[in-house]
Amino acid sequence: MVKKKIGVLGCSKVGDASLFKAIKWVEGFEVYAVASRDLGRAQAYAEKYGVKNYYGSYEQLIEDDKVDCIYIATTNDSHGALAIRAAKAGKHIVVEKPICLSMEDMSNIQDACMQHNVYLLEGIMVQHHPWQAYIKQMIQNNTYGALRTVKTQISFQQDASSDNYRCKKALGGGAFWDEGPYWIQFIQFILGLQPTTYTGYSDFSGPDGCDWTFQASMAYEGGIHVDFTTSFEMPYEATHWLVFDKATVRISNFFRASMGNFKINIDIEALETGIKEKVSFEPQNYYVNQLDFFSHVLDGTMPNIPLSQSADRIRIMENIYMDAKKNNMDKKEAKKM
Repeated sequence: MVKKKIGVLGCSKVGDASLFKAIKWVEGFEVYAVASRDLGRAQAYAEKYGVKNYYGSYEQLIEDDKVDCIYIATTNDSHGALAIRAAKAGKHIVVEKPICLSMEDMSNIQDACMQHNVYLLEGIMVQHHPWQAYIKQMIQNNTYGALRTVKTQISFQQDASSDNYRCKKALGGGAFWDEGPYWIQFIQFILGLQPTTYTGYSDFSGPDGCDWTFQASMAYEGGIHVDFTTSFEMPYEATHWLVFDKATVRISNFFRASMGNFKINIDIEALETGIKEKVSFEPQNYYVNQLDFFSHVLDGTMPNIPLSQSADRIRIMENIYMDAKKNNMDKKEAKKM
């Protein structure tokens, strides 16, 4: 089997789990080269993972004819532009979430991928696991009656004084753009993204004016209400709670399967009787599943996830973020009165 050669843009920490560990379990890929804007950093990263080739610029790697696929793991603000460059060079792409930060960039990405006939997968690893389909079927089948509310919290403590991109507004920092894609993808999968209303709230009090805690809500026809809290100052949480007419459903620590080959559990409690049930999935790893999926896309045995789904997510996220900015501005103006 001729393996597809991956070129890695960015010397990220996430690459350890998302690529270098995961690729050991997936046929069809090999890491051919890494690139950073700092040649010394690229060399050190390459040596750490046993990669023979390294570059001191992203452009050099993108233009390397031996590279088949590009994995983008740079700061959030640069994802869109690098995805467009890679597409124009005829490279298939996996780009870490968020794919970009605006619908303007999203439209340009879609155009570039279509014009140059390349596949792009946004790296939202949680979508590559059967627990989401199980929840969706539960809703569609009215297993526990009508769905009433969905609440999600994604939080962990981030050092506000660090040099991390999460602390820098210009780099796409803040909690919402960093963690929101995991929430919005789940809601999209189970309910679609046609809410009747949406709101966003943050006081943008983090470093450099970033949103250190962000709250969003959406309402759907039929009375379904969706709430989301994400924070870089609250204790660790990665949980979805769903309330149906007849039961509550909880998916706790849903990031667990990104840290290794672990089980994901769904806890169900009947509202009338209090009887509890646990649904467990066999141990598996999101990132292995993600790479395996993209390998099948490239060999033509599976269809890719439509890029329009990423576009729908960016559209609603941009709208919610702008609503939060407006609400924060209105709050400040009201205090002056």
